[in-house]
Amino acid sequence: MKTSVIEVRDMLSVLTVDEVEKRIRNVPGVASATVNYAARSATVRYDETRLEVADIKVIVHQRGRQSADEPPPEPASEHQPAHQPAAAPTPGTASAFAATPAIPAMAKAGSLDDASVKDADDVARALGVDIESGLTSEEASRRLSADGPNQLRSAPRRPAWRRVLAHFQDPLVYLLLAAVAIALVAWGVEGWVGWPVDAIVIAIIVLLNGVLGYVQEAKAQDAVAALARMTAVTSAVLRDGQVLRLPSAELVRGDLLVLGEGDSVGADARLVQAASLRVQEASLTGESEAVLKN
Repeated sequence: MKTSVIEVRDMLSVLTVDEVEKRIRNVPGVASATVNYAARSATVRYDETRLEVADIKVIVHQRGRQSADEPPPEPASEHQPAHQPAAAPTPGTASAFAATPAIPAMAKAGSLDDASVKDADDVARALGVDIESGLTSEEASRRLSADGPNQLRSAPRRPAWRRVLAHFQDPLVYLLLAAVAIALVAWGVEGWVGWPVDAIVIAIIVLLNGVLGYVQEAKAQDAVAALARMTAVTSAVLRDGQVLRLPSAELVRGDLLVLGEGDSVGADARLVQAASLRVQEASLTGESEAVLKN
């Protein structure tokens, strides 16, 4: 067996990684194939006594061109509210880059097997939405109440008393508290005469350090929360026949979204219509260039 790397850029433009790997494995003499999406290449292990790497390249490229001539499936995925949108076509909605309609496939388990291989009308019926006008405001509110916001759950904020105690959990603080205890013992041995000035001063310093640390931490958390509110992602949504811009956290299953140039994808979605749509997927795949969608 021999291992070689071949280019599969043309196949990845119309097929998924699993489909490309399956097609290469189907070539007689190929034992295994692993696709690197970021490098647009495939590592192939094959029987060199039956075929050469050039033969594999010819077969793979021929299949890539054949696939390019076929109508590509419309991408989609199941959606559990998180962060990435889609869109729906509406009259008067345009963009120099793309006005892209899609249906967030935020279906619960079992309701949609794979929206990418289903007709857009079938997906819309399964999600109970009219592609021409979108969801009604009442239905969107009902789904938001039933399914919850379209956002990742954050860790619950620690109680204030825990945050205060955290500022005393430090080796240097333990050392200072030990010094206070020793100063008090010495004061007692001396017959409790006067005031234990050393112990009092050290204790005040420890308390002030904890209070100041807590105040600074609280201010920092408030600043981060305010910044998060200011940078909240919004999405253009088709509801009641009108395009509205709402926070992406309020997206629900079946919403029709309209994507334009520079928009963030607020939910997993199934494309309904696209024109010259390219999506920056660097955070998911590491690909530096925008990827063409259709």
